[in-house]
Amino acid sequence: MAVKNQGVNITQSFVSKLEYGENRKIWDAVLKGFGIRVHKSGASYFLNYRDKYNKQQYYTIARTNEISLKDARKTAGDLLTEIRKGGNPLQERRSNKNLKTVAELCELYLKEGCRHKKASTIAMDKSRIECHIKPLIGNEPVEAITRSRVIKLMNDITDGKTAKDREKSDKLRGSRKVSGGQGAASRTIGMLGAIMKFAVDMEIINSNPCDGIKRPADNVRDTYMTFDELEDLGLAMREEKEIPPVVLTAIRLLLLTGCRRDEVQGLKWSEVDLENQCFRFEDTKTGKQMRPFGVAAKELLQSLEHNSEQTWVFPSRVNSKLHITDTLSPLKLLAAKAGIKKNITVHTARHTISTLSEYEDMLIAPILGHSNRRTTTSLYRHNPNPSKVALEVADDISRKIADALDRKPLK
Repeated sequence: MAVKNQGVNITQSFVSKLEYGENRKIWDAVLKGFGIRVHKSGASYFLNYRDKYNKQQYYTIARTNEISLKDARKTAGDLLTEIRKGGNPLQERRSNKNLKTVAELCELYLKEGCRHKKASTIAMDKSRIECHIKPLIGNEPVEAITRSRVIKLMNDITDGKTAKDREKSDKLRGSRKVSGGQGAASRTIGMLGAIMKFAVDMEIINSNPCDGIKRPADNVRDTYMTFDELEDLGLAMREEKEIPPVVLTAIRLLLLTGCRRDEVQGLKWSEVDLENQCFRFEDTKTGKQMRPFGVAAKELLQSLEHNSEQTWVFPSRVNSKLHITDTLSPLKLLAAKAGIKKNITVHTARHTISTLSEYEDMLIAPILGHSNRRTTTSLYRHNPNPSKVALEVADDISRKIADALDRKPLK
């Protein structure tokens, strides 16, 4: 594994400022054998190692614009672990060119092409592969998949050819519904495109049959609540007697912050920074994240009693070692009692904050936890705490939502 090249301190900032052009290798000073290969049209992360015959090998991990430096380092570390056990990842990659079927390609993708993905995303990929890809084209040769075949696959999923009422799953409730439709078709073809791109990078096929295919609309829910509807919902929440108070409080925090459902349901006190008025999430849809919240949310959190031994902000009534798991059903019940005719979901709160705030997207993005490099640069500037601008926006939004929820007097 000895690499004599003198390395440099490769950081994400260093990668983003790379200038393409003359072919060259840049070696990392931290992880031996890891580096970046620069060429005219881009750059790629790679790992240099010696196989069991002491032959030097270069394994391309991914292009620098496809995954982060952090994920590339993790992949390199995983590969080194395999190498120390006697594995030869480059040889395995070359042998994969003998893949025969789409099902085999999918299994390889889940093994090697998802190293940079979160576990929840991989689980969703597996589900779409098992529910849609394998039943329809799993036994077909990879090289036989053409653009027209992908279009037929998309139409078959849209028409519900893979739909099932219920099937067993790994989830707590033990079953899941497999549906077709435009949304399922769009998301599945999008994922298949990623699988086929992986096959191109692995030199299994020469071109991606999914490129340029127009997918149907993804059925994105764009419903939001008006201030009048928030007033009715707030009154219904204050009049409610059956829904546990801990769930009602969690729903209010969702409405005030626009956080995702799992972020609030599984919120830990260790992630709540009241002094700096922000959440410091250990894990979100986009990874570890600092998220500002408004003063109305701060006042709500300050009102909650807890001790140093309590992990969850919203513990389960059945077992305090667990957190609540359902805010959707109670929210729908409250919306019905409030006379709101729209299809209200927890995600509606995010659209509501974005719509009613009337701020530019650049200012809303950090509050909702959207990945936006321009916003991060202009508002956070590598500071460990939210900027004054971000907090002012969060304060204003949360106050407006809180005022609406509390406006109507009890009957």
